[in-house]
Amino acid sequence: MKLIVQLSGKHLYTTYVDCVPAIGSLVRIEADAYFKNHYPKTIIEFPVSSDDPPKFDFTETPPVIYLSANGFNVIREGEEAV
Repeated sequence: MKLIVQLSGKHLYTTYVDCVPAIGSLVRIEADAYFKNHYPKTIIEFPVSSDDPPKFDFTETPPVIYLSANGFNVIREGEEAV
């Protein structure tokens, strides 16, 4: 399945997975794009919560899972490209 991490509707990260993180899991990613004053390659961690659970789109091939990165914490800031 394709997994897409979003923040306020902006794609931060895309990968392919065999399972979906459960509610209560902490997910850590390296952002693919600039977002909210953070450079690409910024590493963030966020909880998968029941307030904003994973969303599944089975109309796509392969199916797509959307996770929200709301409530993220920055683990390591990415660097500005020169």
